[in-house]
Amino acid sequence: MKNLLITLICVLGISGCQSSSVSIRLTEKEADLYESVLRLTYSKWKDNTESHYLTYMRPEEWFFVDARDFPNSFYKRLSDMPIHFKKASKSIYSINYFKDPKTGKPASMIWITINRWISDTEAEVEGGSCEYLGGSIRKAIYIKENGKWKMKQLIFGGIS
Repeated sequence: MKNLLITLICVLGISGCQSSSVSIRLTEKEADLYESVLRLTYSKWKDNTESHYLTYMRPEEWFFVDARDFPNSFYKRLSDMPIHFKKASKSIYSINYFKDPKTGKPASMIWITINRWISDTEAEVEGGSCEYLGGSIRKAIYIKENGKWKMKQLIFGGIS
């Protein structure tokens, strides 16, 4: 069932070519949480020269609205990571997968969303990736202790 859900999520993508961009405004608390979760999740990845696009939108929203990007300052915060995140609005969706418009090669779309704040130091975060041959999804509770965010509880996760 999880594999079917992940496949359906990855199939529902931005239709057509590049979309226009709308950036969100992040509070420092939101930016800190997003950055921490991305670092916890992707800091050990090795960049295989594949393009990685990043959005705060859930996949089911990609079909109905223009790509939603993080502010430029947020991408700069992540610039020291082993993979380079690009704005989602710069990707192209083509027959069930994303691709880099410069190279034409398949790319991954990574998404992360704060579902709800449980308290000032605890939040439920959902995210995942849609890639050429599959994807992943996860929902977890993160808690900030001693100034650092960490995963408290994995609610669900899956890979296809």
